[in-house]
Amino acid sequence: MTIEGNWITGSLSADYPDVNYTVVELPEGSAGKGTIHFTNGWGIAADSPNQKGAIDLVEYLTSDDVVMDFARSFGIMPEHMKNCF
Repeated sequence: MTIEGNWITGSLSADYPDVNYTVVELPEGSAGKGTIHFTNGWGIAADSPNQKGAIDLVEYLTSDDVVMDFARSFGIMPEHMKNCF
């Protein structure tokens, strides 16, 4: 058993297609229903010797195409409404 976010279904389907499993929501708490939101964060050290390359990488990783590939691969919601499918 594991408590995970909504990305676990996509990951399990992709990585373990022959394993039978069940996914259920967490019980509702006193504040009502909730979910775990998937997050990523990117940072560049102020003293990085290759800040330009690091900025280029972060811009690539947060581009619409890469964000959507990630969302489709892991079954998560994209962070921008314009990318929702």
